[in-house]
Amino acid sequence: MLGDQFALFEAGRAPLAEYLSFVALLPTTGERSTAVWQEVVTHLLQIDRMERDTPSRAAFRAFARGVLAPAFTRLGWEEKKGEPLPEAMLRPQIIAALASLNDPDVITQGLTRFDAWQRHPDSLPSGLVGPVAGIAGQYGSSADFDALARLLRQAPDTESKLRLYAALAHTHDTAQVEHAALLATDGSIPNGRIVRALAQLARASEQPEAVWQIVLARQATIRQRLTPGGQAMLLPAVAAQSNDPATGAALMADPASRASAGARQEARKAEDQIGQTVELTGRTHTAVAEWLATLAASPATAPEGMRVFLERLPPRSP
Repeated sequence: MLGDQFALFEAGRAPLAEYLSFVALLPTTGERSTAVWQEVVTHLLQIDRMERDTPSRAAFRAFARGVLAPAFTRLGWEEKKGEPLPEAMLRPQIIAALASLNDPDVITQGLTRFDAWQRHPDSLPSGLVGPVAGIAGQYGSSADFDALARLLRQAPDTESKLRLYAALAHTHDTAQVEHAALLATDGSIPNGRIVRALAQLARASEQPEAVWQIVLARQATIRQRLTPGGQAMLLPAVAAQSNDPATGAALMADPASRASAGARQEARKAEDQIGQTVELTGRTHTAVAEWLATLAASPATAPEGMRVFLERLPPRSP
């Protein structure tokens, strides 16, 4: 039901408020289904990315943290003896989501655990390495970023390299974004994963236009490491993370987008994706702001799980 409701919003056939109102009920239901929580995490983070640079993002994040709090309270940081596998798999997803949503307690705990993990690798279960490293990549110091880069270069297998690169990709620091782009293309990760890594960096860093410019300037060098299929995907994969029509126009104007039938097809798909993102993002901005304003204006009618969140909002002007 939740997945269908969000799909209806994406298709322009239902208001986002209906989806958010369903989600707002979860803290009161005792929901334990891993599938439900995974669906909610996916779309709350999608909305949060679209809320980048909006005045309502902080309030939306407070709401989203409140929705996920009961699941985190139940799961916690530590694995429980005899817990079902789906719950063990859900724990890192909830932790990573709360960190992305700027939960201060999760961030503090994550940074503490990252420091301990560097000294004692056995101190952290393998399932939590990804989210804890991601917290260090997004919120840690420059020394933490450098430690992740060193661990990435030293990692013995592809899975470990990709997990560490995903953590680095969460940085929002401009200089570190450029460093991360270099790490994706200097042999630190397998050549077959370069395009995916750069697209991940554009998305996770929330600086898709900056990554686009970096890749555009270095594409001749990067292409030397790519197969023909990878070359066709390089610019479209990065451009598709943007919500700036100018990036789509630049993609279509680049000679590489006309180098082969495959390149032309991928470029058109990316340009279409940017257009869809622009349209959906615009509708999301309006819908989220209106929904939050309605709740703040009538807190008594909000679901019980929303009360704490609403009490923390600043008073509205008369």
